Amino acid sequence: MKRIGFVGLSTPIYYDYRYKASRSEADLSSSPNPILEGAFGALLLYDEIWFLTKSLCPDNMRHLSYVRFLNEEGKVPEVDPNWLPDGDTIFHPTSIEEFRNSSADYEMVKQGAGIYWDAAADNHTHGIKIGEAVLGGNSWSLNNVIYDILMTERLPNNVELLTNSFSTRLFRSESSLNDQLKLTELLILENVPQFICPKGPYHPCVEEVRESAFLKSFRAWMNTEALSATGKEIKEIKDEVDSKLEEAERDLFLKFLAPKETYKSLGETLLSVGADALVPGSAAVKDLLGQLNEEKQKKGVRWQGFIVEARAKIRKS
Repeated sequence: MKRIGFVGLSTPIYYDYRYKASRSEADLSSSPNPILEGAFGALLLYDEIWFLTKSLCPDNMRHLSYVRFLNEEGKVPEVDPNWLPDGDTIFHPTSIEEFRNSSADYEMVKQGAGIYWDAAADNHTHGIKIGEAVLGGNSWSLNNVIYDILMTERLPNNVELLTNSFSTRLFRSESSLNDQLKLTELLILENVPQFICPKGPYHPCVEEVRESAFLKSFRAWMNTEALSATGKEIKEIKDEVDSKLEEAERDLFLKFLAPKETYKSLGETLLSVGADALVPGSAAVKDLLGQLNEEKQKKGVRWQGFIVEARAKIRKS
C-alpha cells in the first residue's frame, strides 16, 4: 500500500506572485507559484503526492509521475464548501486564537521555509475553479483547514493531509493534545533534508534516494506496522531513517544543491489517535464529518500527515 500525502487549500504556506507558475485551467485570474513547506522531504517520505488541483502545486513538480491532480481526474470528494462545521466545534479555543495570529509570523515562517529570493509571497490565491465551486488557496483560512479535513476523511485511508507551520497550530495546542486527541505515538524525524528555489522544491537528485529500497520499505512500514509499533520500535526506525537521510545528504544532495537552496527540518507524523478522537477539540466532530469506513474506525485517522514547523528548522551555514 502506498503512502500518499494530500495537498489541499490550506497546505501551501505562500504563493509567489513575482515568479509565477504556468497557468492551469482552474486559475480564473492569476497563477502565483505555490510555496510548499518541507516538500522536498515529502517527496522522500511519500510514494505519491495528491493535489486538489494543479493551482496548488509548485511549477517544477507538475510533471512528476507520482504527482496527481484530483480535479483533473474527476476524483474530488464531495464536500460542500458552503456548509462547513464551525471551527469552535472542532478545535480548542486556544488553538484557534493561535492560528488566527498567523499573520504576525509572516516573516519568521518565510525565512524558516528557506525563501531566499525576492518572492512576492502572499498567503492566498485568487479564484480557483473546482467543479462548480470557486475556491481559493489560503494558509490563514480556518475554513480551508476544515474543508481539507473533510476532503481527507473522504479519501482512502492511506492518504494523509499535509499541514504547515500555520495549520499545525490547530492540532498542537497543549490542551488539545492532552485532553482531546488521545495521542498514541508521534514519529519525529530530526534531519529531513530540504531544497527550494523560485520554481519549486523539486530537483532530479531526489529520485535516486526516493527509489532506494530502504525508503520504500519505510513508506510501506508507515502504512502497516507503524500503527501497532511499540515506542522502542518507533525510536529504532526513527534513528535509522535519520541516519539514512543524513547519509543521502552527505553523499548525494550536497553535490548537486547550492547551500543557499538547502536547509534541514523536523518532520512529524501523527501515527494514530483514539478511534473517537478524529481531530482535537470535540468527539462530536465524528457526527459532523459523516460515516467513517471500518478501516478508519479501527486505526484512527492521521490528519496531521507530514508536518514541518518553521521554528524547528536549522539553516545550513
